[in-house]
Amino acid sequence: MAVKYKTKGVSYHQAIDKWLAAQRSDVIFVFVQFISVSLGAAPRSYLATPKEIAAHLKTQCTNRGHCSLQEDILRDRPNSQYKHKIPAKWLFSQSRAAAIIK
Repeated sequence: MAVKYKTKGVSYHQAIDKWLAAQRSDVIFVFVQFISVSLGAAPRSYLATPKEIAAHLKTQCTNRGHCSLQEDILRDRPNSQYKHKIPAKWLFSQSRAAAIIK
């Protein structure tokens, strides 16, 4: 997400703010995860606005910030010192889509 904005002398929060400033306000991101999904099963999917993504990225690494999303780091890397996880409210549903589109 904001990785390209993270350079020497730029904090994670500053990089995330730069990424957010580059996003259109009418964009909705759809994330689809196929890893560990059985053949024929529906992939996990999430909806989020740029503002929600930026706010979430800033909470990562115990509020230091992180420039990319992790669906569930403790599932993928059980020994991680961090607890990165996409917020449950982002889970794709008809009501989530309606709430974002309003």
